[in-house]
Amino acid sequence: MPYKKALFYLLALMMLTACQQDDQSIASAREQEKAIPVWNKANLSDFDNYSMLSMQDDWKIVTWSSRASSQSGNANRAGTSSIVSILKKEKQNWRVVSQEQFAHGYNPRLQLPTEFTLAEKPVVILKIQQRVAYEELLVYGMVQSEYKLLQTLMARAFEWTYDKAGNKKSLLAIPASHGEQAEFYQWNGQRFMLIQAADAAEPAKESADYVID
Repeated sequence: MPYKKALFYLLALMMLTACQQDDQSIASAREQEKAIPVWNKANLSDFDNYSMLSMQDDWKIVTWSSRASSQSGNANRAGTSSIVSILKKEKQNWRVVSQEQFAHGYNPRLQLPTEFTLAEKPVVILKIQQRVAYEELLVYGMVQSEYKLLQTLMARAFEWTYDKAGNKKSLLAIPASHGEQAEFYQWNGQRFMLIQAADAAEPAKESADYVID
């Protein structure tokens, strides 16, 4: 009799543990659904520029923008916003670590330039168009075992430059005003630092041994 009673308690405990695991999986799935919209034919017209990067150590960065109007080519972007969601895989489930919304931003684009690293892991570059005249550049990197926002820059547009002698890739920020000079930034291991124009590299050119993003 005691054996049957112990067996009953063991089975009950196993069923309770399984139910708790199922509840956790459902909660994790619901959390991810809230963070990332479900793409289907019914709501596809409401979103634009969906982009995703999968990094090492089970990390993902997902970005998309919501359209101000279902009409394509809408010039008025008031009300449009871009979403950036950072996820980490834990026990076969994806956990939303952080999510940020950029008002009036559209056309988000993710890049993974392998030349720039932080803590021996590549940084992620995100470009978001802000209205018509500005582009926002955001740098994400691994800090204390999590991908976090490191730096934000603003210009009319961003391009890459390449120094053949030093074999270095740099960032060129094109100003919104045509009367101003472009600014050059170099990666110092933690962030992009502004450098003097005289020390700046020549404009990037694609070659057989170096491919520009």
